[in-house]
Amino acid sequence: MYRLAICKTYGYSIVRRLILAIKRWFSTNYVMIHKQIDLRLYDGDDEE
Repeated sequence: MYRLAICKTYGYSIVRRLILAIKRWFSTNYVMIHKQIDLRLYDGDDEE
């Protein structure tokens, strides 16, 4: 029981850290990718 609790908290911390890292990576790359997509799709046309 005790070991299971440790495993759970440890696993959750690892998963949380992984999700945070993925979110950070996506937030940095999303801007670049989004800009490239915008340039390709709209070709300088600024309409939202």
